[in-house]
Amino acid sequence: EKADFLIASDCIYNPTYHKALLQSVVGAMDKNNGMLIVGYSFHGNVPPSQTLNFFTLANVEFGLKVICEFKKDYGGQMGIGSEDEKRGAVYVKVLARK
Repeated sequence: EKADFLIASDCIYNPTYHKALLQSVVGAMDKNNGMLIVGYSFHGNVPPSQTLNFFTLANVEFGLKVICEFKKDYGGQMGIGSEDEKRGAVYVKVLARK
């Protein structure tokens, strides 16, 4: 049996692994009703466009489209040795098969 919902939280900051993650997702996701919930922020290790390429790859190569999205701004990351204002925004996108 395949999953109706998959959650990937803070998993797309390294573009090297986008394709492998998407291969795992489509292998585990229900073909009719499956959805992927992706939570992320921009870590600064690569330009935001490279992080966002995950969603282009999901659409073009894996047949997944964004059906819902939102952003929550927390005013900066605090703690864990960091006070980075840019990382205070958290984004969530929900993807489903086309």
